[in-house]
Amino acid sequence: MPKNDPTHDYVFVPMGDAATRLPTVSESTWHLNRPISGRQVTKLLKTYAKRAGLNHRLINVRALRRTAAMLHREAGASLDEIARLLGHSHAGTTRKFLKHPADSARVWVRVAELLKL
Repeated sequence: MPKNDPTHDYVFVPMGDAATRLPTVSESTWHLNRPISGRQVTKLLKTYAKRAGLNHRLINVRALRRTAAMLHREAGASLDEIARLLGHSHAGTTRKFLKHPADSARVWVRVAELLKL
């Protein structure tokens, strides 16, 4: 997408019209091809995190990217595969996303419990 395109900073597009159920979205101006900014996505994430009883201060698009990277690594994906997934051109950037505390096994067990897996 060219840099002079006004939507170049949009990284999300809606998959359906479910957003029209939100009180701040006008059904008359909504259309499926409308891009969603990272800021809008973060705002929605925080709203739903609060509703779910999660610490909304820790929830943002970057946290989702980091989680996706870590889940792919736990599933056996290579560093190169994860770098491609995240759009990283350097493996060092991807390695930063994959750093985690030494007690990660305990954390993943708790995540599985919370997700009822």
